[in-house]
Amino acid sequence: MKRLSHTILAHSTMTKGISASLLVFDDGTEPVVKGTLLDDISAIANFKAFLTASIQIMNLKNDKPRFMTLEFESSLVIIQRLSSPTSMGTSLVCVCNNKITADKYLPCITKTQTLLNQVFRMLSYYTT
Repeated sequence: MKRLSHTILAHSTMTKGISASLLVFDDGTEPVVKGTLLDDISAIANFKAFLTASIQIMNLKNDKPRFMTLEFESSLVIIQRLSSPTSMGTSLVCVCNNKITADKYLPCITKTQTLLNQVFRMLSYYTT
């Protein structure tokens, strides 16, 4: 699983505008990181804190976050929750250059999310 995830994430970072892609797990499993992050540990810690807060807020309305963005001075962080039953608690996080128009990298992010959902779904057949 980890090797396949690395390959999928590596492909996404070859897209113009995406500097890093991460697969982050809620259960504390070590994240899969591809690309360049200036400070991996703080980026992941901040993401997890943000996600926890958003989940708590959405739970008040009996809802769950599926897509989030964080805009910084020079980057845009796009967070998409994976949706296959076996990927519950897993997020695809893409760090993008906000000077590049989103139409250059959003199709790749969507494709990456779809591929990762398919991988998790495929793994569920072998683990049940």
